[in-house]
Amino acid sequence: SGALAGLTGYLWVARYAVAYVDIAGGFELEVVAACVIGGISIAGGIGSVGGAVLGAIFLGVVKNALPVVNISPFWQLAISGSAILIAVAFNARAGRAKGRIILKSDETPMGAAQ
Repeated sequence: SGALAGLTGYLWVARYAVAYVDIAGGFELEVVAACVIGGISIAGGIGSVGGAVLGAIFLGVVKNALPVVNISPFWQLAISGSAILIAVAFNARAGRAKGRIILKSDETPMGAAQ
């Protein structure tokens, strides 16, 4: 993780020729959104790197395509936010269906010999 962060910082400076402490402020939410859209569980333990990459590609396409078709910045944020909310809803529903069974019901009828 640290090596990837260092590589990202190097690539940022190589491209923009500037390095401030708070230059990428606000990207944290986009990273979390890309992960959630890619199918990674917020609670942890479920997901893949490929899913995170696909989520990032999806958000990138949405963020770059909407200005091309002259969508206002307000609606761009609304569309991105609704995509995130839909992904979180599907994620929550999928996690609830697979829940752990804590107590199993006894399938033998009462009074039957075991």
